[in-house]
Amino acid sequence: MFRKYSIILLLPLIIFAGCDSGGSEKKITMNGFILNAAQLGEIIVRIIEDDRTRDSTDVNPDGTFELRFNSSTGSVTLQFETDSFTVERQNFSVTDDSTIDLDVTIQQNPILIVINSWVVFQDRISLKGDDFINFNQSQAELVLNGDGKTCMKTTGESIIDFRVMNIDISNCDQALRTEGSSQIILRADEDINILSENSAIRSKNESFVSIGQTLTPIDNNVEVRSFEKHGIEASGAAEVVFTPQNNCTIRGADGAVSDQPGTTVNTGSCTLVDG
Repeated sequence: MFRKYSIILLLPLIIFAGCDSGGSEKKITMNGFILNAAQLGEIIVRIIEDDRTRDSTDVNPDGTFELRFNSSTGSVTLQFETDSFTVERQNFSVTDDSTIDLDVTIQQNPILIVINSWVVFQDRISLKGDDFINFNQSQAELVLNGDGKTCMKTTGESIIDFRVMNIDISNCDQALRTEGSSQIILRADEDINILSENSAIRSKNESFVSIGQTLTPIDNNVEVRSFEKHGIEASGAAEVVFTPQNNCTIRGADGAVSDQPGTTVNTGSCTLVDG
């Protein structure tokens, strides 16, 4: 179970300048809740990117709000405007095809935004060419349910890089699949859980997978499990590396690891379980 931490952000008072709304595709949904909204009166919340308002709405009296928007950069500004002040969280990372559940507290004297909970419910990811995702937010938790299909797939030179508090990837056919010279990097301060029916990690060609702790872990533990195939299946010149902080288990019904000459599979301190 994930443990929740409150992150306090000290932010200056910011004068708001109006912007036009932009973007027609709305692939990102934010379901927000301001815990102390009753103390602040009327509140407007906005998503801003490249000096354009991607979406805005009035916060409901109970503190809830919903925003739907798209992002061309993966980094937006989250802004709250009350009758007496406006405050922003800049460089707020987002990913396409995701739903964000965000609970915050807005304080005054000094002006603070406290992130009480930040969960990203991510749809399946498939990247090709030189596409990339670079999501580095230690406050966030990543949850990906694959609906029985491949959860994360990279080909070409594409890169998926998540460095967050917790990662939970489940209900996958294959959890991670890398081909070409692509990369998947998953790092967490705490738990990483990867569950799949077929091989949990399938790496081919010259691709690279890295799973383990962040630079400043809190209590990093890793579990990788395939219920029908291998925990890790590597071929070609693929490289798979594990760097857990604490407990780590790699389990596969047909064996924890299946590799071929030329591959590099470094499971570090992980316990390998066959069956």
